[in-house]
Amino acid sequence: LNMASTLRAPSMAQATRSAVARPARSVRVVCQAQKQEINVKQVVGAAALATAMSLGCVDAAKADISGLTPCSKSKAFAKLEKKELKKLAQRKKQYEAGSAPALALDATAERTKA
Repeated sequence: LNMASTLRAPSMAQATRSAVARPARSVRVVCQAQKQEINVKQVVGAAALATAMSLGCVDAAKADISGLTPCSKSKAFAKLEKKELKKLAQRKKQYEAGSAPALALDATAERTKA
């Protein structure tokens, strides 16, 4: 054989070697359909637990609040509320009327009063 034909076509030895070097690929596909079994005991138990929880609601605890004063009647609360509103008014003076920060401070003052 001449040199040109040797360069163009791979030799038989190379073709045989490459076939031997690569093992044949095999693909294995397995499909399984599993039936999901529902355990009747678990379903009945869950339903019973849900029923017991919904029927067994307890009313809110009513503790004795002796010694406590409602905020609307408390002097300390009124004093603190007045102080907070005064601080908000001072902060509001720093901004133009109708600006976003002034409106936010107005909203905060309304929530504080409520």
